[in-house]
Amino acid sequence: MVERQLILTDKAIIQIEKGKLKGRVGFENIPQLSVSKKVDNVLVFHCNNEKKGDWWVVTNDTVTLV
Repeated sequence: MVERQLILTDKAIIQIEKGKLKGRVGFENIPQLSVSKKVDNVLVFHCNNEKKGDWWVVTNDTVTLV
């Protein structure tokens, strides 16, 4: 599994993978956020106007907020 970082700003979610920018989605393009009802730590950012579709994120056991 590749470790990724999500950075939340006041305008967008930014995805960093191996120290490089892999994606950015503005909050105006995320009409909905879903979480799994299971214990699999899955978050889904439902995105409008994204070629790759929705962003699926699997978190580890701990989430670090700065």
